Amino acid sequence: MKYPFLSFEKGHFKSTHLDCVPFGWRKMVVNGMLKELKKELKRDKIKGYHLLQVKEKWGELRWYDSGETKAIENIVRKYTIRSRYTCAICGKPATWESTGYILPLCDDCAAKHGKSYCVPIEDEPVIFYLYGDGNKTTLTYNHLGELVSTTTVKDDINCGDDDHIV
Repeated sequence: MKYPFLSFEKGHFKSTHLDCVPFGWRKMVVNGMLKELKKELKRDKIKGYHLLQVKEKWGELRWYDSGETKAIENIVRKYTIRSRYTCAICGKPATWESTGYILPLCDDCAAKHGKSYCVPIEDEPVIFYLYGDGNKTTLTYNHLGELVSTTTVKDDINCGDDDHIV
């Protein structure tokens, strides 16, 4: 298997974590994310990388893994952001977001779904806050998941070491 970490259990390849990814995102995940992850795993000689869960939630890709390195975290973050702007049904650029069950949709899929149940997606920056070592780091990304800016300030209020998304 090209990406063994996709299998649910060792040696069982009939179903994979990719089965839980919306069809429209699979091309993005397979052609981009998996290739980048495999390259990073090979470059850093990481053994034992595994997925815990992959799914769609609140209109974006959720990828829970063994969290090996910051480089892998950055790859996952990039494709999480890209999923917000990729139609979950067909993979075209998303311009709408369904209400209720939130999914990013292209013009065609939004029309089929019923545009009266959708709102336009605004192309605004995506901001992540990272807390740790007494600092607060703000990472700002564009809709392609590209890092636009980073600022770090002394964090007077210790919020723990978890990532926070706004």
